[in-house]
Amino acid sequence: LSEDAIQKLISFCDDRSGWTASPQNYGGDGTIVKASRTSSSCPIILPLLYLPKLDLLRKSGRLTEAIEEEITFSWSLMQRIADFLEVDVGRIEPLQLIRYTPGQFYRQHHDHGSYYGVQTEQRPITFLLFLSSMPSSDGGGHTRFGELDIAVLPRAGDGIIWSNVDNEGNILTEAVHEAVPPKDEGNFIKFAMNVWIAEEPIMKNIDAASYRTS
Repeated sequence: LSEDAIQKLISFCDDRSGWTASPQNYGGDGTIVKASRTSSSCPIILPLLYLPKLDLLRKSGRLTEAIEEEITFSWSLMQRIADFLEVDVGRIEPLQLIRYTPGQFYRQHHDHGSYYGVQTEQRPITFLLFLSSMPSSDGGGHTRFGELDIAVLPRAGDGIIWSNVDNEGNILTEAVHEAVPPKDEGNFIKFAMNVWIAEEPIMKNIDAASYRTS
């Protein structure tokens, strides 16, 4: 991603006050996994919902220039991602920005719902795009895969891709990862964007809570 594209994505969330406390993971019994994350999240508008209605929304006066720009930009970006990953664009969940201020974290977790015994968030592929750089001198801000002993230091515009399941659809425990908090002394803010590829087309499961854009 270019610097202009990164700034546009972040401005979408800043300008409409879209940042909220990140959702928590739920276990198979429906209880929240204890103290799993402290970041902020902002879903980007899902263009698949609104592209067929743009003319009607314009005529109704309910479509602002800013919202139309976000829909158009996110659709273009989703198409680029679909081509890059060679997946159906209809399987890309709503793009989600995440923000970590110093000390904020996301403890070890898995992106596929079956890891927790739930049927939502069936995500065989994760593509994590970094929207800011974290200097190595800070000592924090990594995306860390414990079983693989790999820690990736974010660099703005770059990303990492991994599989959450094997070729037979079995959960890969090696995909468990965590967001290491930026250190307080550096005062650096980490921005990233989650791109999750679902097993089923998103519009088929649009009523699932994890797919709603607020």
